[in-house]
This record gives sequence, structure tokens and C-alpha cells, in this order.
Amino acid sequence: MKYTTFKKGGYGTGLITTTGGDVYGRVFLSRDPEGAMEAATKNYADLSITTLSASSFTTGTLAPARVPEFTGDIVKAVGGLGINYSDTGISTGTYPKISVDRKGRATGGGSLVESDLPDISFSKITSGKPTTLAGYGILDALSVNGGTLSGRLSAQEIGSTGESVINKEFVETGNLGSVTIPLGGIVYKGGKGPFFGFLRANGATASKTTYADLYGKIGDKYVGQTGEGSGKPWKQQYELNTVGDALGGWSSGPSLPGPLQYSQAIVTKNRVYLLGGSNGPGVVATVYTAPINADGTLGTWAVAPTLPGPLDYRQAIVTKNRVYLLGGHNGSVVVATVYTAPINSDGTLGTWATAPSLPGSLYASQAIVTKNRVYLLGGASGVASGMVYTAPINSDGTLGVWATAPSLPVSMHGSQAIVTKNRVYLVSGYVNNGYTTTSYTAPINPDGTIGVWTSTSPIPRTMSYTQAIVTKNRVYLLFGADVNTFVTSVYHAPVNADGTLGAWVTGGALPIGVGSPQVIITKNRIYSMGGWISGNGTSTANTYTATLSGGLNDYSPYYDGSKPDTELTHFRLPNIPQNNLELDAWIKA
Repeated sequence: MKYTTFKKGGYGTGLITTTGGDVYGRVFLSRDPEGAMEAATKNYADLSITTLSASSFTTGTLAPARVPEFTGDIVKAVGGLGINYSDTGISTGTYPKISVDRKGRATGGGSLVESDLPDISFSKITSGKPTTLAGYGILDALSVNGGTLSGRLSAQEIGSTGESVINKEFVETGNLGSVTIPLGGIVYKGGKGPFFGFLRANGATASKTTYADLYGKIGDKYVGQTGEGSGKPWKQQYELNTVGDALGGWSSGPSLPGPLQYSQAIVTKNRVYLLGGSNGPGVVATVYTAPINADGTLGTWAVAPTLPGPLDYRQAIVTKNRVYLLGGHNGSVVVATVYTAPINSDGTLGTWATAPSLPGSLYASQAIVTKNRVYLLGGASGVASGMVYTAPINSDGTLGVWATAPSLPVSMHGSQAIVTKNRVYLVSGYVNNGYTTTSYTAPINPDGTIGVWTSTSPIPRTMSYTQAIVTKNRVYLLFGADVNTFVTSVYHAPVNADGTLGAWVTGGALPIGVGSPQVIITKNRIYSMGGWISGNGTSTANTYTATLSGGLNDYSPYYDGSKPDTELTHFRLPNIPQNNLELDAWIKA
């Protein structure tokens, strides 16, 4: 057995056999090993590991934390546990188009633009093609089936065939086909749009300066025959449009200070007045007044200065800044008396005085105002009368000398007068001391005089002492009595373009039967005031009101001179109704 000696803890102390043994202390070798089984020093082993070639490993694993740092396309941090692709800078998402580098990595992305789309022939689209312009999103095209053209369409040709489009130049020359329309000539055409070179013949006014040639041709032939409101604009309001029996929602209004029938109503600047009448037992000179509020309602009634004497069954008119009471009954006799009072600037009435009397005594008549005259129509003086009295209206609103005018065709009293454009109507009442349904009408001539009376369409029933209101397009008959039966229905008729009345119809119910009340129109209401409510003539202080939008509270501009007289600078066109084909009339200007 071979031994190697060494020094314990040093060199050469102790023994190591070939079969092994313990060594205590350090053993120092004099060189690096040369053989496979030769002992090696620590320095040799450390050096071998640091210069180790990875290709020498054939088995085993290496902990990720021990793998060195990677850079380039695949990256890993020193000591890191994950191996990743390097970031190309493109955000996460889905892109219609992308950019790719030579290694196949997406490096950019974006949306499609017009230049990305290739040119495609429309014929190559085989399905899903729209068949209308709307299918392509074009919504403002004019259809071949018609439609509304909101823009301007130009036509270069003046029209060579009946189906050709004509232009403004063609129309303005008046060259309608082969016919030349002379100045002032009338043609008919459909539609409401402008007709270049023509004015609609609807009774409107036109400037004497702008249309000087036309004015030189027709002059004042069609001048207005009636003053605005015809003296009673609170009952005859031609700027108010109504449809059918648009009188509804009746309710009670503020009561009068006392019962009153056979009175007369006027409206001043901001007040309503009831003038005289009967309180049942006798005729009175009482005057009641109430303010008209901004919303069209009436305020509280009060007693105003009385008339010079008691009167009922008379007529009231307003001319400029004055009110007139014509004729009537003073309780014992029929009179020819005329009372007048000024209308103050605040709407109150001034002092009453006596004016020139009528040519004869009349009561239960009707009064109208034409362009420059006042007329008192029919009435009674012991028996029914067909007398007509007239007086001119002076420039200051006073009345001139009264005279007798051509009589009515019948004796008539207790009726209602209606003025529509250029006509006057007398409806209902007593004819020759009997009730009638026959109505009578006459034209109002350009000079303000009244033409020949004729009978016309009857009203639906016999009645008397009714009230009438006139709007731009309808006439209404309200209240009254048929013998001893009170009327509780509303009767109305359309106003035609030529001023004639259409057929009367029944429509709407009244709140109560009342005979001989007084009716006015305010901003948005109609009021019925007083009257009699039983067969023995019992008077009432009740008022009733219904909605009626579009009226006025202040009618004074119609009669005090503050409403401009357009006929000083304008002339009136003819008022020609539609023909049987419903075509409008136009005058060549």
C-alpha cells in the first residue's frame, strides 16, 4: 500500500492511502492537472468556468435568471425571467391598412383614403345599385313626378310650343301666346303666385306713382265705396277672419248698473258706451260706460252723463271724432231729433247737444256710413216705412243737411243693416208689418250713394231685432225674436269676393234668448249687453261673452282721422271674383 505523507495543516504531515482518507488542513499542488484523474487547484477550476464554451453543454438546464442580456429583435433584461419581441412603436388595434418591415413585423397602421381606392367602372357593380337619387343621398332634386321648386329656375327660350316653359320676359311683355293684353286688360289664371306685369283684381289698392300708367287708364273707377268700419267698426270689422260659427265658450260678463233694452252701443278709444233705451217701465236718457281692458275683457260698468232727453229705438253712428244719435222714440211720440257729442282724446264723451233734425220722424231704423255719407234706412212712424234719409259727412266729422233719398222697395223696420265691401244688406225684421225671411241688397256706388235695391237670398227663419257682426269673410246674426219665441241659434253666411253673401246656414248655440241686445267686438271677445228676456218686454242688466280672437280694443283710428286715407296716394283695383273654373282675375299693369 502506497502512502503519501503531508503535514497536518501544512505540507507533508499525515498520510493518505490509495484507498482514501481524511485530509486535515490545506493541500497545495505545484501545477495544473494534466490527466483526467489528476487533482486540480481551485484557481484552475475558477478559470475553467469563466471561459466555459456554451457549446460544450449537451444536457441539463440553465435558470432564466442566469441567462445573459439579449438585445435586437428578441430582448431580455439581465436577471429577467421573460424573453420578448422588441416594440415596433405601433399601438394595439385593428387597422384597415398596415406597414410591414422586411422581417414581417407591423410597423404602422392607418385608415383608407380616397387614393387607396382603385377606379372601378360603374358597369362592374352588379348588385346593390340604387334606382333613385334619394338612394344616393340626394334629397333636394325635383322629381319627374312633380314637387315644389324652392329655388329659381331659368328658361332661356320664351316658349315655342304649348308645353314649353316660359320666362319672366315672356310674361312681362303680355305676349300670352299670340294675344297681346292691353293696359288695364283682365285675364284669368290659376294659382296664387305672382303674375309678372299683372296685379290681382281683388279690390286691393295700388300706388298712383308706381302704377301711374294704369291709374291713368282706370282712374278712381273702383275707388272704395265704404269707409273703414262703415261707421260701426266695433260690429263690422273687416280685418278679422273667422271660420264657420267660431263663436263658442259663452259665459256671463259684468252686469250693467241697471236693466236696459233698445239701447245703442258705441266704442271709443278705450271704452264702450250704452246710450239711452228703455228699462222696461219707461224710456230713459241713461248712459252706461265700462273700460275695455288690455286683454279685451270689460271692466266695471258705471253711469255716465245722460242724454239731453230720453230716447229708445234710435241709431248711433260715429264720424271722425263725433257720435250721433238719429231719430227714435221718446216714450210717447216718434221724433226726428238728432243728438251729438264730441269724443275726447281720452275716449270719454263730451257734452251732448242737438244737431239738425231728420226730414221726418223715424224709429227702429238702421244707419250705415258709406264713403262720405250717412244713410238712415227704413223704420217706422206709427206704421212701417220705406223712407231713406241721407246727409253728407263734412271734413270735420259734422253732418251736412239731411235729404230724402230713393226709398226701399218695401216698408221695413226692426231689421239689421250689413255692409260688405261695396254692398249694403237689410235682413230680418218686419216687412209691411209682418215678419219676413226676405233680404234686400243694393250696391254702394263709387261716389258713396246707394244704388237700386233688389231682393236676395232669404235668411233661415223669420226674426226681428237681431244683432249682426261682420268680419272679413263671414256675417253672423245673433239673438232676436221670432214673434214671441227667442232665437237661440247663430246664423251665418260667407262673404264672397264681390261682396255678395253666400247661403245662410245654422251653426252654434247662444247662451240665452235675448231680444234687442247690443253687441260689440273687442280684442279677443264678443259681448252681448242688455236686451229684453220675456214676452212682456222685461229688460235685463245681464251681459254675455264668447271668445272671438283677432278684434281690436281701440277702433278710434277707423273714424277719428288717424288711420291714413290711402286713397290720397293710392287707387283701388277692380274686385273680380273667381270664374266658374276657380281662376283668379288679373289686370295688366
